[in-house]
Amino acid sequence: MNNSESETHWVRYDKWALALLLLVGFLIRFEGIGLDLIDHHCFREGTEAMMARHFAREGIFLQYPKIDGYSAEPLLFINEFPLYPALMAFCYRIAIEHVLFGRLISVAASLGSALVCYLLLRRMSRNTTPVWGTALFILSPLGSYVGRCVMRHPTAFFFMILSFYLWILWLQKPMWRFWFGALFSGALSILMNFANAYIGLPMLCALVLIRGVKGFFDRRVWLLAGLMLFPSVLWLKHAMEFGAWFMTGEGGVKQRDLGRFIRLEWLNSDFFESVGSHLSTMLLTPLGCFLAFVGLLIAWRSPLAWIARVWALTVIIYFGFDHYPIYMHVHDYYFVHALFPACLAFGLAGGAMVEIAGLKSPRFPHVGASIASVVLGLLLLASWVVYDRPLKKQFLHTEVGWLQHWLPASRGVRELTDPDAILVVDRDVDALIYLCDRRGWVTDWKELTPEALESMVRHGADYLLITSYTMGEKGAFTGFDFYDPEKGSPAAGWVQSHGKVIKDGLVYQIVDLAPS
Repeated sequence: MNNSESETHWVRYDKWALALLLLVGFLIRFEGIGLDLIDHHCFREGTEAMMARHFAREGIFLQYPKIDGYSAEPLLFINEFPLYPALMAFCYRIAIEHVLFGRLISVAASLGSALVCYLLLRRMSRNTTPVWGTALFILSPLGSYVGRCVMRHPTAFFFMILSFYLWILWLQKPMWRFWFGALFSGALSILMNFANAYIGLPMLCALVLIRGVKGFFDRRVWLLAGLMLFPSVLWLKHAMEFGAWFMTGEGGVKQRDLGRFIRLEWLNSDFFESVGSHLSTMLLTPLGCFLAFVGLLIAWRSPLAWIARVWALTVIIYFGFDHYPIYMHVHDYYFVHALFPACLAFGLAGGAMVEIAGLKSPRFPHVGASIASVVLGLLLLASWVVYDRPLKKQFLHTEVGWLQHWLPASRGVRELTDPDAILVVDRDVDALIYLCDRRGWVTDWKELTPEALESMVRHGADYLLITSYTMGEKGAFTGFDFYDPEKGSPAAGWVQSHGKVIKDGLVYQIVDLAPS
């Protein structure tokens, strides 16, 4: 079965294969679609939801995003460009305020990325490569989980991948609509997540492979690069004027230290053990890792294979630069950066295996290729079943504290204070933070002072939710006994004099701060 016969045979099923993959992807991501913000990445999700609610109620002022819930009054929270919470706020304004819209936006962006993956692979290959690459994207346990989270990353990834696809189209057929499309989507992606600027290296690789060295002398290339980065430079300057968290203080500078990266502090066994563990057990599964590795080793003359190799190396370099969250304070969603190059490589390996099976059956090439496709598809599905269930069970259902402690507290908040409350777990203090119409506040009971409570009440706080517990004390809850000098709080006397406990649950309390 030669290349032209193979292309004619498989392309005729493109629409059906793509529709099936997208339907499966939607069903997988639909799990937990209506869940409160108490899943694994709830702290990051809660920040987006708080920002979206403030936009919806006070106006969508993109240059000055604020959040409610971490203090008695709204706080400026200027980090990356807040396009995602603004989209959520727009949905709130035309419908109702519910985090479901944030999840649906992420689902749409994730499935849009899968579509672009398919289109790119079909553009650059002639066999079943697009099916296998897109199938891995759809079935990735961590990818499908993040693809329904209330986070900006799925949307930012979509714009990044779309920018690369339009860049390929422009390199092959230099039309201005492709150039402006690559510019617009690339600039948005970097604005939403500055780390996505690494897409420049895969784009540079594609330029050399398709245009050759002469591509460097095209002024449009450098104009595109400059204009893609320019909005982010302006926004970064704006953000630093307000002390953007991600670049300042304990969290930012120490995490992303160029000196430590150059000194190769990331080049150690812990780093590679963490990367390997997350790729094999969360992102790709062992089958995905194996075939992606095979895909990187084959087709040495293929531009697609070289793009996958350069992209994979770029992601490893990015992990090295952002290495502290990778192996010390693990942010699991960071690993989704590796998904797209892995899908390109996996698609190459899967397509080659099916094509070889067809060539080994000269009398019935389509039968041989079909059998190989069924076997590979069943293996991929079985691998997904084995590794997707434990991840979803841990992240969505039974992670320590979620069902046992914070879910009952969230129900109590809705029943007694605000039925539309946004709830999020703050792991730094092991407490459930919530935002209500009349600002609520949750903090560490041991550190709460009378002065802090009085300030909250003056700014409109109505209720205090106490859910804090400390795992270091054998999982014992703290803060429920007002009279215990060790487990009590400096604010206990003020609460006894001015407040009223309206719900004394087994694992939480709700205090009315102004019962009169």
